[in-house]
Order: sequence, then C-alpha cells, then structure tokens
Amino acid sequence: IRRDESFDLNVVGVDDLHGFENRLLRLPEGCYAMNLFVVKLPQIRNIFGAVTPHEFCTQMVCVAEATVDALAQDRFFLGHAGSGMLVGVVMGRARFNPEATQRKIEAALDENTTVQNTQTDLAADIAVQSISGQRLWSGLSACNAIRDYLVANMAAKTMLLKITKSCWLAFNK
Repeated sequence: IRRDESFDLNVVGVDDLHGFENRLLRLPEGCYAMNLFVVKLPQIRNIFGAVTPHEFCTQMVCVAEATVDALAQDRFFLGHAGSGMLVGVVMGRARFNPEATQRKIEAALDENTTVQNTQTDLAADIAVQSISGQRLWSGLSACNAIRDYLVANMAAKTMLLKITKSCWLAFNK
C-alpha cells in the first residue's frame, strides 16, 4: 500500500476515487446544486511513515467514518482520493460550511476509541475545505473540477517536496 493510493476503505458511503467519479458521471443529464469539498490530513506523510500499513488503513477508515457521521444529515457522495484526502459532494441548495463539518469530524475522532488507542491526534490534523464557490454543476463538470483540484494539489505537493529537498541539500553542503 502506498500513501498516495486510492483504495476502497470498506466504509458505507465512501467509494474509492473511481467509484466516486462513476457516481457523479452516472447522474442523469442536467445541472444540480452541489457543494464540492475535500477532507485532508495535511501531515499524511508523517503519519504514513510512523505507522504500519494496517494502522494507516485503520486511521483512514476512522477519518472516513467520522466524515460520514458528520454528513449524516446531508445527501452526499464521498471518495477516497489517496494522499490523505477524501473528496466529497453535498447535494442541495444550502451552503456547505467546511468549518462546522470539520468541527463535527474532529469531535467524532476525539471520541473514537480506535483513534485513542493509536495514540495519534488525527483530529488536530484534519482540514476541510471547499473546492469551489460554484454551486451549480453537472456530474461531468463536478468530476472535472475535483480532478483538476487533485492534480493541482499533487503538483503543489511535488513542488514543495522538491523545494524542501533543494533547501536541505544547500543547507547541508
């Protein structure tokens, strides 16, 4: 297992990235009121390096379950995108509040005994962000926007790693 890999977490309501995209692409033709968002673990690299692959999967499952619980009152789709990210869509006209959703996820993780037993503070590392302020999407346009976000995010991470490595090499000459 790689940290950047999208795999099925076996959590009801959460697909792998391909399953998530399939759900969006199979929506009947038309435009829908949707809010696109991402749940991130910015320190995923440190988490992945500090635990076994099984423990890593368990932690991702805990985050996915907490996210499903936080969105229980909404009509939503979630997909595990890899690299410590869950991408999601909340269907409906109401504005999505990333901060409120983040607080709900943090509270669920704080109460989760599995997370407590791993002795990591996942709740402190969660970030929920809207992908776009646009709220009217077709299934295809929503899928494309999420894909563009993921590609841009991966490119930014790669660039940051290269800069960090360059700085480290220059400093240690």
